[in-house]
Amino acid sequence: MKPDLKTGRILIVDDEEIALKNLRRLLEKEGHIVSTCLNPVKAAAWLAEQPFDLLLTDLKMPYMDGLELTGAAKRNSPGIEVIIITGYATVDSAIEATKIGAFHYLTKPVKPDEVRHLVGKALEHKALREEAGGGSNSANHTPEIIGHSLKIRQVKEIIRQIAPTDCSVLITGESGSGKELAARAIHAQSARTAGPFVAFNCGALTEELIANELFGHEKEAFTGASSLKKGLLETADRGTLFLDEIGEMPLSMQVKLLRVMQERELTRVGGTKSIPLDVRIISATARDLKAAVAEQAFRSDLYFRLNVVNLALPGLSERPEDIPLLAYHFLHKLASRMGKKINAISEQAMTLLNLYAFPGNVRELENIIERAVALSNSDTIQPHDLPPDLAELELFSFKEDGGEYLSLEEMEKKYITFILQRTGGARAAAAELLGIDRVSLWRKMKKYNL
Repeated sequence: MKPDLKTGRILIVDDEEIALKNLRRLLEKEGHIVSTCLNPVKAAAWLAEQPFDLLLTDLKMPYMDGLELTGAAKRNSPGIEVIIITGYATVDSAIEATKIGAFHYLTKPVKPDEVRHLVGKALEHKALREEAGGGSNSANHTPEIIGHSLKIRQVKEIIRQIAPTDCSVLITGESGSGKELAARAIHAQSARTAGPFVAFNCGALTEELIANELFGHEKEAFTGASSLKKGLLETADRGTLFLDEIGEMPLSMQVKLLRVMQERELTRVGGTKSIPLDVRIISATARDLKAAVAEQAFRSDLYFRLNVVNLALPGLSERPEDIPLLAYHFLHKLASRMGKKINAISEQAMTLLNLYAFPGNVRELENIIERAVALSNSDTIQPHDLPPDLAELELFSFKEDGGEYLSLEEMEKKYITFILQRTGGARAAAAELLGIDRVSLWRKMKKYNL
């Protein structure tokens, strides 16, 4: 029996407003719930946060093309169906669309009857697959690591591979790079997902308090211990314990943690009874633990126990192409939380965000967007809503490192290279930022051998 799915949640993405209006009118008449978006980067953020049954996307768009958006949609929601609509049909792009999971590939101008038919077929296909158990699992609340850069895709793939293994994982990366989020993703994709996820910061407490928090205590173990208290290790039994800032743990506590990992049992403070334990340890640090081991500030035996698999998280400056996606993700979340109708970031403000080095990484970006949402009096984040140090950014020095001044041609080449890097090589978007047409950009790229 076919599932009854007459309507669906549909997202339409196109950089031409008239195309969005026509498709929206057509599909809303069929009873579908339709959202539209002119900005594919913003659309990718929506796809990471909201459930959609179907994505209709143009192929050629600034900042992110339809194939990239399809890939992002499939990574965030494997069960979504995608129809790509384009006026630039080629055999190669059609093949690529099929490879990455697009349901169909339409050439402009599209016919209303054809769109209705394909949308119905795509939704029917999705419903049949889910009825057979092949759809996305809506009950799976895996924390979403936002980004489509190569480095973040590699992180997601490593997490997918190591999550089911139950081995210890050491997550390394700069402060604010998302180490706890990665740990939660590992837990959510493991066989322990039904068990607790417990997080503890090893750098926040004294040695005595760390022992009490991790191991718990027996009644009357010390003055004020009026009742038995289970520690976080016991609380995390059959689940995952995340130890943040593990490099700050005192050496004496490192010995106790090593014993727990070796013997898979613990003894509460003031107790004598050994308590069996089934817990996965995931730890994280911004320190160089190898150097700490060499300096005898961290035990080598514990280091090797913790570091069965190392997951190195890139800083935000190493994946600048993810900045717009993350910025819109935080904008949507924070505007909703504050009850403000802010739905866009101006091109000038986004350019400043793209230029910033983000020493505080993803956490700093979230703080910047939170400030901007709080200060903004319009529906679009503007440069004056950003912190003053961002608004005063210089693109780069007029001198090379050696102190010699750059020639005008060298400056132009350096600037064009910079803009192309920021747009991920998208020439249309680069030309728009540079204020020239695509033919002029092509000539300059040929001139400078870019």
